[in-house]
Amino acid sequence: MNDSEINAIFKDQLRVEDSSNLSSIVIQIVINMVFTTSVICLFSYLRPRYPLIYAPKERQPVTDRPPATPISWFDWVRLLNEISDDTLLENNGFDAFVFIYFTRVLKQLVIILTVCSITILLPINIVATYNTGEWPPVAGLDFMSMSAINYQYGRQTEIPNYLWYWSPTIATWVFSGIVMWKMTVSSRNIIRFRQKYYQEQQIKKETIMKSGSEMEMGQLKKEDFISRTLLVHFKQSKKGYDMKQEIEEITALSCQHIMLGKYNKKLDSLLSEYKQTIFKLEKILNSYLYRSKKKAGCERPLLRLDKTSQPMDAINYYTESALALHASIKRNRQKATHSNYCWVTFDSRASALKAYSSIKNSIKPKKKTIYPRSSPIYRVQLAPHPDDIVWSNMNIDEDTITLKRWFGYGLFVSIMFIYCLPLSILAITSNIMNVVRLFQGSTRIIEDHYTIIGMVQSYFTPWMMVILYFGLPSLLHTVSRQQAYKTETSIKQTLLIKLYTFFVIVNLFIFTLVNILIGISGQIKALNYLIDTENNRRVSQYVVQIAKNMTDISAFWINYVCIRSVGGMIELLQLITLIRYGLLHNEHLKYYFSPRKLERIINGPPPTFEFEKNYSFLISFFTSILAYSVISPVILPFALVYFGIAMKIYKYKLVYIYRSKIETHGRIWPILYSLVMISVLVFQIMMILILSLKSGTIQTFSLIPLVVFTFVVMIYYTKYLQKQNTLESWMKPETVNNDTSQEQVQSEVTHESDNQLPTLYEDPSLSKKLATVIIYDNIKCLLLGVYQGNPRIYRILRILFNVNIQRTESNTSTLYPQHHDLPPLLSTHRYSRDREQSFPPHNNPHYNSDQNEESSSTRKRADHAGHECVIDILPVLDITQALDNPIPSAPPLDDVSDNHDILFHNHIAPPTYADAISHNMYV
Repeated sequence: MNDSEINAIFKDQLRVEDSSNLSSIVIQIVINMVFTTSVICLFSYLRPRYPLIYAPKERQPVTDRPPATPISWFDWVRLLNEISDDTLLENNGFDAFVFIYFTRVLKQLVIILTVCSITILLPINIVATYNTGEWPPVAGLDFMSMSAINYQYGRQTEIPNYLWYWSPTIATWVFSGIVMWKMTVSSRNIIRFRQKYYQEQQIKKETIMKSGSEMEMGQLKKEDFISRTLLVHFKQSKKGYDMKQEIEEITALSCQHIMLGKYNKKLDSLLSEYKQTIFKLEKILNSYLYRSKKKAGCERPLLRLDKTSQPMDAINYYTESALALHASIKRNRQKATHSNYCWVTFDSRASALKAYSSIKNSIKPKKKTIYPRSSPIYRVQLAPHPDDIVWSNMNIDEDTITLKRWFGYGLFVSIMFIYCLPLSILAITSNIMNVVRLFQGSTRIIEDHYTIIGMVQSYFTPWMMVILYFGLPSLLHTVSRQQAYKTETSIKQTLLIKLYTFFVIVNLFIFTLVNILIGISGQIKALNYLIDTENNRRVSQYVVQIAKNMTDISAFWINYVCIRSVGGMIELLQLITLIRYGLLHNEHLKYYFSPRKLERIINGPPPTFEFEKNYSFLISFFTSILAYSVISPVILPFALVYFGIAMKIYKYKLVYIYRSKIETHGRIWPILYSLVMISVLVFQIMMILILSLKSGTIQTFSLIPLVVFTFVVMIYYTKYLQKQNTLESWMKPETVNNDTSQEQVQSEVTHESDNQLPTLYEDPSLSKKLATVIIYDNIKCLLLGVYQGNPRIYRILRILFNVNIQRTESNTSTLYPQHHDLPPLLSTHRYSRDREQSFPPHNNPHYNSDQNEESSSTRKRADHAGHECVIDILPVLDITQALDNPIPSAPPLDDVSDNHDILFHNHIAPPTYADAISHNMYV
């Protein structure tokens, strides 16, 4: 077989591949456009009818409430364009502003790269293909990429012109410079915005001190108290007096207050098990009481601990388990021991910053002395927000932390290795045409079904990849949490790094490598069926096909970007929340929701926005787009559409749906800058590989200095941003030393704030109120009947239900809860223009609580979402006789050993009063 016949074979292969890719991309674009339009229309229809789902932040206080969304269908798009950055900062905080600003920066970069590529690079590629490649080209998109330069029939042209490779080389330098310049300017803007935001917050605090509400004053006192507190770790545990003396000696400042850390290693597992037991009991009781109300004398729920055990009463089992755990928690809280850290409070923020610098210098002194003094402190930091602390990791020693970190890294590598298998299968499906070529007689099959094959490659595979990574953030979050980081902010930052690392190694490297190997194998195998054995040496001339296959993967990323755009629109619909909200209005299904979950759905705060997850999506897409921006410029217009849609979706989510759990003032920016710079390095390495495969030796070596320069700039500027990422850099020197208004604020709140120390920075496992079982109001009257005859009924109701029993004159007992009752489930909530009447008043600090409600122990009517609910306090069964004649019971739970694992994990039910009376009474 001569060269012309081999060339014809390759040309026919390329024709089928390019036609299939082009047709499948066009079909997918049409499907995605129809689907996106339908989703937008459906969202515009549902949004004004279910504001509880699509605008939960409109229930916030007036000062934090976003602009009201109009009722008309598409006016919300216009409203998003009118919301300024100042409004976003005021209502959503600096973290939300940083996220939108970062998305806008990436969008602007894509716009610049798209304009440069379409107007300059793309015409040059077409002219280069015309002069050095196959012309006229086959129907497809390859003639617009650099892979078509000096490429004919699966191999390099006989007389290649390497001068055309200077075009992508120069584009690589220009694109890298644009990204580095834009990120540097944006970083400086972030520093300036943060300083301005901090100064505005100080002015706002002064205004609150003069004419603020009680809630605002309380929040101000809390923030002031946190700002002048330090977290100090000692090398070994000491007494409080010794710790205070050491700190005052190092800092030469007087500590206003010091609090030692306490812990009990058993409490975390006890509290977790107690919480699960309470939730199970709550679910079983509500379901059983609902069935008892519908049908008298229904059977009590049974429980089997395993297949061989006898059935037992589930209510009694979980009740006794909860009581035993409650007693064990109470005893272990009294056995807390001192830890090796303490919380130190100073009289002002300036003093706290000076003390922080002094202690830090004592740990690592800048000047070396002849006889260095060993500091008893090995770590100091500004106190994190109490809600940001992972208390279970606070008492882990340094050696254990190091072991956990390395174990977490090993686990992360193992997860990447495991994910390589399904991702390799997806790589096969994304290149299924070349897989078919591995078998003889594949040409006919491909020609007859090339459209179906193209749809599998371009539509099925990207959707499967989206589904494959659906649970990955939660899995890696668990790994990061087990690495003993002490704050949620640190966990989220490491999670972002893990997600991006996973994408670069698994998606870009492994996926691309498997795709290339499959493509080369299929194409060469097809030739081997047609070429004589004597001429097999000619196959070595087609090694340049590797570069062509690397370029062809850009078609997959085009499809993936399009599908992710559709996925973003689907996320805006909040389908899970919408289905759950619809189930609440079914008379038979609503009782399968516990009152606790119902309260969280109806009156709970808005959901928390997962910044690290969405940051990883944005940076991963930008990396894949930048990596192929010069190789295949046609990917950039699709990326521009994605970032345009993502900008609107994320802005709506942050303004109307989600909230920030902890305000970090954009401390994640140095990590974002580093990851974007790493994406530039990935882009440069990708170009070096392509040029080396296409024999552009001079151009390849010309890019090596660019890689070194980019790496040096990334290291240097990241360190600079980290220095600017501290509280000292946000404040001007005169703000720290001479801010008389701040000192006035501190002097006014000092005495009240000091009393907050035990509650703010005390381990919740030692002080947090234990959860209680919540029962729906309309079936709570049946609760006494469940425990009738139990001699510990008073204790059960008081501890597990937070309810007291008072006897009435009619010799019956009536339930009087000690807490705010949950309202019964209501009819469908309708959109109302009057926002004050659309939602119930709420005592949560996130919401408006100006209206006073009567105590639930005396009220009999409650207004909820414009509906009136009647709460009847009904008499229940007479238990006087049962209480006057005590029945023998099991040993008191106070006498049970602390080692409750023996009691509950050996498949032996805890002793109950039913065991002493009759087993047939309940089973």
